[in-house]
Amino acid sequence: MKKVLALIAASLIFAATFNGCNQEKTETVATENTTQSVTEVTEAAAEVVTEAKTQTEVQQNDDWATAYKEYLLSALEKETDGSDFDLANFTLRYIDGDDIPELLINDGDFHASGVRIVTFFNGEIIENEDIGSWGQIAFAEKENIIISGYTGMGAVYTNVHHLEDGMLVEDWRGEMYPESLDEDSEMNYTSNGRSVSKEKYDKDYKKYIPDWYVSDLESPKEVYAFDENAVRLEPNKIENFFKNR
Repeated sequence: MKKVLALIAASLIFAATFNGCNQEKTETVATENTTQSVTEVTEAAAEVVTEAKTQTEVQQNDDWATAYKEYLLSALEKETDGSDFDLANFTLRYIDGDDIPELLINDGDFHASGVRIVTFFNGEIIENEDIGSWGQIAFAEKENIIISGYTGMGAVYTNVHHLEDGMLVEDWRGEMYPESLDEDSEMNYTSNGRSVSKEKYDKDYKKYIPDWYVSDLESPKEVYAFDENAVRLEPNKIENFFKNR
């Protein structure tokens, strides 16, 4: 009788163990299926987000041309007599590292003519101050460094900028000017608005001015904003320029 009871007890223990194992397997399979489903949903959602982001970027890339065209036409309308733009030109250049060009405008190639850099950032037009002289600025394409300056009365002014979120940011401002207009007058030097020695000025100049920049305009890497490809700022030329962009 004891043997029979022992066998019955062993059978019950085996059955309970077997059922427990089956339950664990069932729960494991269910968990795996749930995890797989969640992963699939997450991946699908990520694909949708990526696709939407790509479409937005493409749309923004398409919009820059329309925005620049409307900006130029609007600027012309605001000039009632057109006198400020009689000799004006515009062109597109890649200054910073993205694939949207910057719109550059000058009002001629005379000494006091500066360059206005207009950018398209986050779907909006940003108009920066005019810089440079002779209607020119210097830069290397997509390196995001802009060199400009002005000379007069024996003085030399040099500025270095870059673009950040579409806005012009000054990195360095150097000045070199004589104490007087006498031929043997000593030179004064400033760096970012502070009076410095010639040695300090030269050191800062080398720090902020890239090796490819040379004042005699012979550097093959140096790019000046306006050349024979610049377009006169006239309504019909603006329309034609942006027609296929």
